Amino acid sequence: MSKLFVVTERKLVAGDFLEHLRRIIAARPHAIILREKDLSFSAYLSLVDQLAPLCENADVHLILNWRDPMIRYPGTLVQLPYAMAKNGPVGTPFAVSVHSVAEIDQLNDSQAAYYLVGNIYETSCKPGKAACGLAFLTECTHAARQPVIAIGGITPERVPDILATGAAGYAVRSPLMTAADPVSLIKRFHQFEKKESRQ
Repeated sequence: MSKLFVVTERKLVAGDFLEHLRRIIAARPHAIILREKDLSFSAYLSLVDQLAPLCENADVHLILNWRDPMIRYPGTLVQLPYAMAKNGPVGTPFAVSVHSVAEIDQLNDSQAAYYLVGNIYETSCKPGKAACGLAFLTECTHAARQPVIAIGGITPERVPDILATGAAGYAVRSPLMTAADPVSLIKRFHQFEKKESRQ
């Protein structure tokens, strides 16, 4: 199974956003993190309505990341900030964005499905913010009881190093949102996943 989590940002997509996501989903990443926080509630749910059956048919997880972290939709997870994670939604699977080993230690007894940790490399998403680095990611994977997903500046060539830390997966935003051929790029990510498994 793929270890790739795709983070969306429709403003980076040159063409039709929904068609772009259809192509990505058909290439079967592990998950889509639908991060469109500027949409209205109704517009966001309309997008979820269209994506949920596509994800289900492709066996791709759909993760909601909207400006109200307690948003719910059947069959999906929600992505929570650390500050809200201790009181995560009852009965709804959730993931948590964390930025330190101390935060992981505080949440290891929670019901979190996984931790999203970053930024591992420098990234355009957080200009001027120093990279956390692979040593930090390794500390996080050793401290965590739940799976750790790395995010921030990840290219196909960096995937083996990411997975060698013990990370269960990695998340990618800009390269896949701006790619003219996202399917070919996903294939490259998958090829480098296989290289790590053979090492």
